[in-house]
Amino acid sequence: MFGIGAPEILVLLFPICISLLIFLLLREFWCWYLKQNKIVSLLEDIRDLLENQTDMMPQQKQTIKATIPDAIETEVTQIDPKLSTQTLRDL
Repeated sequence: MFGIGAPEILVLLFPICISLLIFLLLREFWCWYLKQNKIVSLLEDIRDLLENQTDMMPQQKQTIKATIPDAIETEVTQIDPKLSTQTLRDL
């Protein structure tokens, strides 16, 4: 007797569908207006660059570890040629 028929369901679903469509369109507009899509894209680029940079860090550390002692030894021996390599390593 009080069952819901096809017209009543359409009366309920039609406003829900229209509201959902309006929400999706407005959401896309606000994302464009506030440049959120561009911001997300830039943040992803920054993240990728940082990941690449951290991947390269162990290689750079090895290069620095190999270069700095040689540079120090060269500078110190120019100042005082009597200093031996063993003395430098003790520092």
